[in-house]
Amino acid sequence: KTDLGTAEALASHLPDTAVCIAESGVATREGAARMYAAGYDGILVGEALIRADNPAMLLAELRR
Repeated sequence: KTDLGTAEALASHLPDTAVCIAESGVATREGAARMYAAGYDGILVGEALIRADNPAMLLAELRR
């Protein structure tokens, strides 16, 4: 089971000098916003793009 709360909890333990990427479970704009709010520099999105009817539209939504 993927839980974005795990990435949120771990974020405060990561060094400020590191480029931090949340690597799993992000499939919505809200999830992306949560990861950026937690301090991540980027996200890795895989399964959600593969399953999306329109991957380009999903990617655009995640980047807003």
